[in-house]
Amino acid sequence: MAKISIIIPVYNVPRKFLIKCINSVIKQTYKDIEIVIVDDGSGDECSALCDEFKEKDNRINVVHKKNGGLSDARNYGLKYATGDFIAFLDSDDYIEKNCLEVLHRNINEDNSFSCMLKGFKEVNGIRNNTQRTKEELDLLQSPSVDIRLFNKSVIVDNNIYFSNLKIAEDLEFIFKVILINNSVSYVDEALYTYVVHSDSSLQSNTQNQLDTLIAMSSIIDFAKKRKKFEEFKEKIEFATISHVLFGTTNRLMRTSNFNSEDIKKCTKYINDNFPLWQENKYVKKYLL
Repeated sequence: MAKISIIIPVYNVPRKFLIKCINSVIKQTYKDIEIVIVDDGSGDECSALCDEFKEKDNRINVVHKKNGGLSDARNYGLKYATGDFIAFLDSDDYIEKNCLEVLHRNINEDNSFSCMLKGFKEVNGIRNNTQRTKEELDLLQSPSVDIRLFNKSVIVDNNIYFSNLKIAEDLEFIFKVILINNSVSYVDEALYTYVVHSDSSLQSNTQNQLDTLIAMSSIIDFAKKRKKFEEFKEKIEFATISHVLFGTTNRLMRTSNFNSEDIKKCTKYINDNFPLWQENKYVKKYLL
């Protein structure tokens, strides 16, 4: 049986959420797992709770480190992960008890990852179904690492890690995996619950929105170095238009301290890299 490593970055998450999160992994029907909890400089109470779980289950490894942010914590977890496959789980979310079993069943040695089409979004204790299409996930319109099970060898052998970005770090990571191995299996089950509350990491303002430009530049450089750019050019171009022109600029314009210079940076980036973007077949189909 292949081992699955579940990496859970933790930073001062409310106790009730962290308990539910870790318990959802402990109770998985797939038993050959290791749980790598990365305490990213939390306070004493949160750190102690992580250690309490370690004492209860020998599959749990707790790593304490200075605060470095979500990407740094995930990278730290990858260093300690010994499994054949990697899953990421945010510390205030949780998974269904058969999540890892189903994801593993749908992946094999040749696949880069398996991916969930369905899930849940929980707001104030109320869960609602979410649904993604294969096309949406294939084009990375929903670039979350948490709904995927990754083949570790694809990540490690190609030196793919998370950049220290606040925005679009998942987009960059997943796209690089796809550039190496574009084999994906899709799971049509709701297995992951994303929990929204006042302390959720994504409940933030639009600071660091220009990180998306950094992420796309990193993807383009990665593709060119591996001679994959021409093969994936249309998808890279679509991701740039989708996440920079339609995503970042819209969020910037909704801020109270709107800065027109940031919008100009986005449009210049598009014009410099993809001046003929309106001819892109994916843009025509999904954005125009």
